[in-house]
Amino acid sequence: METKLVTNRLHNSEKLPKLYELYCKKNELKIKIKSLKKAINIAQSILQLDDLKRRKKVLRRLGYLSEDDVVTIKGRVACEINAGDELVLTEMLLDGVFNDLSPEMTAALLSCFVVERPSEKKSGFVKEEFYTVYSKLQETARNIAAVTIQCNIPLNEEEYLSLFPSDMMEIVYNWCCVSS
Repeated sequence: METKLVTNRLHNSEKLPKLYELYCKKNELKIKIKSLKKAINIAQSILQLDDLKRRKKVLRRLGYLSEDDVVTIKGRVACEINAGDELVLTEMLLDGVFNDLSPEMTAALLSCFVVERPSEKKSGFVKEEFYTVYSKLQETARNIAAVTIQCNIPLNEEEYLSLFPSDMMEIVYNWCCVSS
């Protein structure tokens, strides 16, 4: 070991004390970084826990969870929906919105759920024949947004409503009428 020590190029170097000091600082900084990362992880866990509590509160208020956090039948229906906004679709389904709709009108209404980005046009114009069903969709989405906001989850209601554009309703309806 002594021969290795003597043959090292830093053995009698004037830089050795300074380099050793820098090495010690580097180790201190590594330890500090490690503790800060741990503190960040703990803070993120707390934030996520708070977010989880707020989301559970929304689900309880809407009837998807019981007060004991047991999933209700309404919650099980929502669990089976794997496209679109599960809460809006479940609310509409269980409110009977789809019961009296023709297959063509059902497809037209469901087209509001398949667009993956918010509508860029803000026309708000919906043809008269689609107005009733589309307004039920908007009303349901507004109710869910209101409950979400009441539970202290940040949500811009207008942005949320823009996630259900009516752009494709007429096209899908006409396509279904021609196809049948």
